[in-house]
Amino acid sequence: GYPFLQRWTMDIRRRWFRKTCHLPVILTIGGQKVHCCGLMDSGNSLYEPITRRPVIIVEQQLLIQNEIPLPDGFFVIPYNAIGTQRGFLKGVLADELEIPEQQGEQRWRKVMLGIYEGKVSQKDEYQVILHPKL
Repeated sequence: GYPFLQRWTMDIRRRWFRKTCHLPVILTIGGQKVHCCGLMDSGNSLYEPITRRPVIIVEQQLLIQNEIPLPDGFFVIPYNAIGTQRGFLKGVLADELEIPEQQGEQRWRKVMLGIYEGKVSQKDEYQVILHPKL
């Protein structure tokens, strides 16, 4: 019983950490890696309407600073946010998203990114808002 309880406790701690803390994130777009900080946001319920992929929100400035060009073709992602009117994000597919953790890396391929033209954090604490379905 003790090993089961220990593993169960570790899984709960890991989930709590992922949902409440800023996480290091590595995005691979067009073969280029971008290191940034992400926030796991349980309130992010954004999906791309055609593919139904969960959307990771990324500051456009992060891509500009890392000299990553946006592809010519993109998805159109409608969104609603508290305190704002309805709008649209440009959606692009990232090659890969990595979240290095203490227990090992987690990786997802072909992740949908919603490119946001403003700041996602007023204090510049993070540049990416992660989807809870990761």
